[in-house]
Amino acid sequence: MGTVTVTDSRGGIPPWTAIVSATNFTTGSGAPAQTITTANIAYWSGPVTASSGVGTRNPGEPTAASRVALTSPIVAFSGRK
Repeated sequence: MGTVTVTDSRGGIPPWTAIVSATNFTTGSGAPAQTITTANIAYWSGPVTASSGVGTRNPGEPTAASRVALTSPIVAFSGRK
């Protein structure tokens, strides 16, 4: 996945949260079917690399050491005005 951009144009409306989730990766056609389960998919958001305007932005998993399996939805980033 590449760069993800969040644009909040709500003005003075309070906090926001960006959530990430995944489903199992399964091969299309052919045999035998192969699956990579979400327990084997690691994710980390990384640090905020750019921002503008007022407020704070917080990464859910700022470093590779804080990566988590995508077995359930997790917070990628959150923000507060």
